[in-house]
Amino acid sequence: MKQGTTDSSPADGGMQMKRARRSRNHRPSAAPVAKARRGAARDPRIGVIVPANIELGRSVLQGVRAYCNDHPGTRLSLLSNSGYMPGLRVPRDTVDCLVLQESDPAVAEALAAQCRHIVVTSNRQALPGVARVLNDDRAIGWMGADYFLGRGFRTLAFVRAVSEGSSGGGPFHFAIERESGFVQQAEAAGATVHCFTGYPQERSPGLLRALLDLPGPVGVMTSSDLHARWLIEAMGIPRKIVPRRLAILGVDDDSLENALSPVGISSVCPAGMRIGYEAAALGLRLARGHPVPDSPILVAPRQVVTRESTSIFALADPVVLRALRLIRERTNDFPDAAALVKTLRIPRRTLEVRFRKSLGSSPANELLRARIQRARELLATTELSIKEIAYLVGFSEPRMLSRCFKKMTGEKPTEYRERVHPGSTRHGAGSSAGV
Repeated sequence: MKQGTTDSSPADGGMQMKRARRSRNHRPSAAPVAKARRGAARDPRIGVIVPANIELGRSVLQGVRAYCNDHPGTRLSLLSNSGYMPGLRVPRDTVDCLVLQESDPAVAEALAAQCRHIVVTSNRQALPGVARVLNDDRAIGWMGADYFLGRGFRTLAFVRAVSEGSSGGGPFHFAIERESGFVQQAEAAGATVHCFTGYPQERSPGLLRALLDLPGPVGVMTSSDLHARWLIEAMGIPRKIVPRRLAILGVDDDSLENALSPVGISSVCPAGMRIGYEAAALGLRLARGHPVPDSPILVAPRQVVTRESTSIFALADPVVLRALRLIRERTNDFPDAAALVKTLRIPRRTLEVRFRKSLGSSPANELLRARIQRARELLATTELSIKEIAYLVGFSEPRMLSRCFKKMTGEKPTEYRERVHPGSTRHGAGSSAGV
């Protein structure tokens, strides 16, 4: 017998062949495999219910999609692009969280029984266990007023519909918040501001009359592009002819309302995509066990889109008009009024007199207002420290920014950031205490 081999009988060889055939024909049962699959972690899924027939709904949906694209493996499940429909159900265990755009709190309460982790993007009423990521409607009003002030308007008006009169976090509370921000910014700049409630259609002919009776020109902000279109139509403006006395500004930058309007509607553009992105991120944090935030995450608006409805300027003085444009477009180029005077090539005293006559304000005040507006944008949209922001917008130290910011807005920079950017890790970082 050779070393290293095993002696076996023919019978043993037959048994080995049978075992080999059985091994080749053997298939593991499906039950253990299925059990293993069920035990494996699946990709996170975000359910979405939005009304895609409105601009904000489409933007929120795009924001959730952008989040999924930035986080490979995260899936979007569009449960409804028509908003909530009676009888709509969220299949259990198919989504980890739900992003819901719906103003009726009863809908969120009903869906909470089907999905434990819900983020609402359009309702201001606090609900137990429901998180919220919302427009900063007060900042929308601020941006609207600031837009008109920068174009030289000193008589301003805000219009909201009768149905938007509910308070206490109701479905139209956003309009009241926008009006509040508009009035606060206008009064802080020394402008005269008027508020109206009514439908700018045949049902309320007195509204249009009241607006036209104001000493013009008048910068009019409405609570939405829909109401801006109603107002434009009520004025009977022929296509492409701009009103001479009223400049009209809406909110939402809604493509449908612009297509239906006799003239293009200038509009404050909310950051809808960012709302969707933040809502997706928050929903998955909740699914991983994080608590529901006590207050909503507020998202500041992006910009004002200018179209025909505000193509007039309120100023007849071309020098003051040019100065305002420079201040608005190149704020950081002018550390003080002397730099502005040098660019305009006009005596400082002459510029001061012309500003006082046209605006009732000074070049220095307008520069300060532009800096505060820029600081608000940076506080809401970046992780820069207060100290960094102070230097970027032209202040020599954070305390000076804090003092001027509170005087103009009624709150400190840290308070503003905590309200509109609660997820920020830089609340006051890099600045002095109490800023």
